[in-house]
Amino acid sequence: MPVYNPILPPQAITQILIVSNPNKEPVRLNYKLSYYLSGEQINESGEIDNGFPSSIDLI
Repeated sequence: MPVYNPILPPQAITQILIVSNPNKEPVRLNYKLSYYLSGEQINESGEIDNGFPSSIDLI
C-alpha cells in the first residue's frame, strides 16, 4: 500500500499505450474512468479522435 501523506498530494498515474497502425487509419481512443473523490464515486467516459499523429518515424 502506498505511503499516505496528508500534506503532499498523491502522485499522478501515468499509462503508456503502444498502438500498431499498419494501415495508417485514423486512431480513435475510447476511455472509461472510475474513481472515488471525497467518498463519492465518479464515472467518466469519452472518445478522443484527434490529437494523434497519422504516422510516427521511430529512430
